[in-house]
Amino acid sequence: MGLTIKDIAQLAGVSYGTVSRVLNNRPGVKPETRAHILKIMKQQGYQPNAIARSLVTKQSYSIAFMVPDISHPFFGGIALSVDKEAYKRGYNTVLCNTYYDLEMERKKLGFIQEKQVDGIIMKPACETVNQYSHLKIPKILVSHIDEEDTSYIDIENVAGGFMAAEHLIRCGYQKIFYIGGSKEALSVQLRIQGFKKALAAYQYSAEESLIHYGDSENTIRSGYQVMDRLIAAGQIPDAVCCYNDLIALGVMQRAEESGIVPPKQLGVIGFDDGVMASLPQIRLTTIAQPVEKIGQLATEMLIQAIETMPENYVQKITLRPELIVRSTTVTL
Repeated sequence: MGLTIKDIAQLAGVSYGTVSRVLNNRPGVKPETRAHILKIMKQQGYQPNAIARSLVTKQSYSIAFMVPDISHPFFGGIALSVDKEAYKRGYNTVLCNTYYDLEMERKKLGFIQEKQVDGIIMKPACETVNQYSHLKIPKILVSHIDEEDTSYIDIENVAGGFMAAEHLIRCGYQKIFYIGGSKEALSVQLRIQGFKKALAAYQYSAEESLIHYGDSENTIRSGYQVMDRLIAAGQIPDAVCCYNDLIALGVMQRAEESGIVPPKQLGVIGFDDGVMASLPQIRLTTIAQPVEKIGQLATEMLIQAIETMPENYVQKITLRPELIVRSTTVTL
């Protein structure tokens, strides 16, 4: 039979609780005591039994992170931040993809609860569906779905949409379109709301014909297809606000195939400031989301809810996006 925590405690001359705090990376242990315990664990080849530990503590020290598509730079960036912050706090991370499929999301929510994770951070597969209040574990949504009993972290999407349109207006563009993802997505509608507010504030037309939707996956292909439809219909804008950077890249690809070259013939602004936006051959003007901060704060909120907060405690945080001007809009 392998060594137990009690064995390590006896060898180190400390209490069971002290060893447990070291194993779970908890405060309350002097640095020299922590180092002494870790040295003994290493000398003895001790490997903690996660199942046994969870039976004692009633915690698995694991959290889930669920997103529609981990290959998306925005979600990937948050995942890295969540995993890093969780590890610092003694938790492991379980990653799940839903592929924008509500039925898959439902099944995977059941799966992670069976695995007895302590909490979940998730970007809903569909932002119009309120189906998370039934979850019996602490949860943080990366979305502005305003359920009374659900904590969330999000950005000020209306402000972001306003910033994007205002920048294009100040650049002197006249025929400004919005190209978004799914019409049903709340974040799409909030950014369009900001877009329209900016147009109205500067006495531009804000008619619905300026708004064009894509699919729910918000990919390069989606942006390409929308721009292709506009070119085929002879509805060519001189500037576009895009729901995200990937859609913006698709728009630029299709435009350049037709000889329409940013920034003079077409101003393009994205949203997210993902890793590709700053590449020398792209240099996309965009609205930056604080991806690392979103992941860090979401993890802090979740672990706080797991460890110290009452069941009915709810936090709602919104962060301010930032305009990043690069080469796909003309110089002011």
